[in-house]
Amino acid sequence: MKSYRIILYLVLIINIAILIFLIFGLKKEDIEIENIDIVSQESSVLDEIVTFNTYVLLSKYEGEINNSYINNRVETFIKETIPMIYKDTYKMNNQEIIKYFNNIYNSDDEEYVEEYSSYDAILDTGITNSNRFIDFVKEIQKLTTDELKCENSVYIRESIIQEENYIKANIHIKYENQEELKFEIKISNYTESEEPLIQFSPVKEGV
Repeated sequence: MKSYRIILYLVLIINIAILIFLIFGLKKEDIEIENIDIVSQESSVLDEIVTFNTYVLLSKYEGEINNSYINNRVETFIKETIPMIYKDTYKMNNQEIIKYFNNIYNSDDEEYVEEYSSYDAILDTGITNSNRFIDFVKEIQKLTTDELKCENSVYIRESIIQEENYIKANIHIKYENQEELKFEIKISNYTESEEPLIQFSPVKEGV
């Protein structure tokens, strides 16, 4: 009888120990995952930009595009695309923006294209429509300089939605001493698509 009780106690102690290990192990894993973006964001020595909540976006993404490609495109958008387009368009009105977009995006006039530095940058936005490009430029015209250093960027968790053909999310970008910019990013689920693989557009007011 005593040996039976001893065995029962041992089994109970072992089960409690396993339960404690699992609880604390899972908590530790959650903390480590939550800190992935923070640690990466602080690695400014490498001059890298890692957007907060990247792991949330990529964990929900069900498409074919490589994670590294997505991260590189977003980093290029923040470090190069926005400053380059801002430099060309910060004084433009709507008509000038349309002319600029149409001449660069659709034109074979190499002299005009060479006058500006933004041809590849415009392609990087994924925008193929001049009216959407006006909205894009109006958003970045909130900036006051093209000498920009990213303070932080974050995907808004609640906005991350996986659709049938793409995943979308709001991304907020804050440069030092500048007003925060808000964009929606759409990432195609397919590597072969008629639409651009990654598209950026300003978030509508109130979103």
